[in-house]
Amino acid sequence: MIWQAEPHSGAPSTTSAWSSSPSSTPFTEAALCSGRGLVVEGVLVSCRVHVLTVPSSPSSSSTSTSTTASSSGGLRSSSSSSASASGSGGLPTRFFAVQLKVTRACRRRFDEGTGQEIMPQDKRVTVVRTGYLTANRTVVDTPDEVDPAALNSVIRTFPGAPPEAQRSKLHPNVPNTYEFWVDSAKYVNSDFVKGKSFRLKTRGDSLLVETITVMDDLTNTLKDFAGDTSLGDSFASKIAKAKAAEKPAEPEDDDADWS
Repeated sequence: MIWQAEPHSGAPSTTSAWSSSPSSTPFTEAALCSGRGLVVEGVLVSCRVHVLTVPSSPSSSSTSTSTTASSSGGLRSSSSSSASASGSGGLPTRFFAVQLKVTRACRRRFDEGTGQEIMPQDKRVTVVRTGYLTANRTVVDTPDEVDPAALNSVIRTFPGAPPEAQRSKLHPNVPNTYEFWVDSAKYVNSDFVKGKSFRLKTRGDSLLVETITVMDDLTNTLKDFAGDTSLGDSFASKIAKAKAAEKPAEPEDDDADWS
């Protein structure tokens, strides 16, 4: 794995190359993304662009990618062909590498019958009575909860991910700070604001991100800036509420002008 830094239109950028050795792990979802996956919440520490060069298989079509400026001033990935920037295994190869100070983590949960994702079991509080008017409170962690300090033993990394030069900024050198790779085709770098709180879901137990949402500090709700999901009040409903709260203007009395 080779790592190097390079300028990238005002955004930090790194690159790495996937090994082409026949004995190396294939860059496929089946090989890298096994497991139930994780739901991770944390505060954004930094964000950079990371490009992974993956050897193409003979059957895969080659696509060249470039970076263009979006209307919002961020960076979007573009391709010279109709296919998105991805390796032969269907995984993206251009990412936003986000480093989060993790505050909470738990395993994703799926219904065994339907395969649909369901809400992870949260912490529950049990009350053990020790007397007529006294009680001891005990917090019991469910198996879904993962201690942020133990995430490094759960997240499955692969060679060069994250790059060696970034590891001094991550756990255990910086406690509870981890790096995750987000498909850059779905977002722009202006979506990732340092100091904001985010919630993400990983692809299996890997550092590759399936979805990511920003948590609204003012309303304590979640807003998905990818547009496929909206939790909490929508923008349209907020406008409707504001209009309903407005007082109608009182009609003018024309007769008063002639008195």
